[in-house]
Amino acid sequence: PRVPQVASRAAGVRGSLERAAAERGLRGWTRGDRGVPATSTWRCHSNTMIRASATMVGVAALLALAVVPAFASEDTTNAPTEKTAEDCDLQASKTGTPEEQVACARCLFYGGCQGIRRDHDRAMDYYNRAALQEDVESMVVLGQAYLVGGAVQRDLSRATLWLTRASDYGNAEAQMKLGMMYSEGLGVDEDMEKALELFRKAAAQGNSGALFNIGATYKHGKGVEVDYERAITFFKRAARRGHEAANLELGSMYEEGLGTEVSLAAAEKHYKAAAEHGFKPAKDALKRLALAKEGEL
Repeated sequence: PRVPQVASRAAGVRGSLERAAAERGLRGWTRGDRGVPATSTWRCHSNTMIRASATMVGVAALLALAVVPAFASEDTTNAPTEKTAEDCDLQASKTGTPEEQVACARCLFYGGCQGIRRDHDRAMDYYNRAALQEDVESMVVLGQAYLVGGAVQRDLSRATLWLTRASDYGNAEAQMKLGMMYSEGLGVDEDMEKALELFRKAAAQGNSGALFNIGATYKHGKGVEVDYERAITFFKRAARRGHEAANLELGSMYEEGLGTEVSLAAAEKHYKAAAEHGFKPAKDALKRLALAKEGEL
């Protein structure tokens, strides 16, 4: 019978998402809102965050939440190299421009710059100086840092402050993360109306994390009526921008026939797209799908 098979497949997808959320919540993410995993020097040690995200829109929501700054990667190929220790000492004065302070912050975080050793505390100090001069990139970096913790102690009040300021400047990444905070009640009162407003602003700028989150709210009925067809629409938009979890969700919806006809071919297509960068839940889904096909022969 189809119903037990669907239930078994759904349980497999949920299990894969739960394992991925736990793994990636602890490990952290890079590359902005695209959801491509990479080793990071930052960590998220909050099991509470993992459980909270699971409560809202399914565990996969964490994948859009726990995105750390791109500069947190161990890869130093894009780190600035022209700054020297003397240059950064000069920029410690109040006369330093935001651009100079951000350049020094990157050197201090990455290392690899002439005469400069890694120093995360000093890097955060430079970002703070730049943010106080209305540098939006620095506001986002600080907001993410305080939201996730690791390079600094987690502080949701400060995360809210900096992400709100960056959001007011129209920064899509800040809007997406601030929306997640409102959807979960992280450091603020839970407010799904405000969360969706922020998601939509970020989605209008093509932010894949926001598109994914809107799709997840429609799939799980958080603050809106459950609408599988709308969920698919937003997941597809996120997937076209390379969001792995969106492809995984699409695969599961085609596999289970949620808002669409059951199509194992379409499910396989989206699972493969999610697995291209080594996304383990998608690989697990492909294996399970192959076994299911064999069992039907």
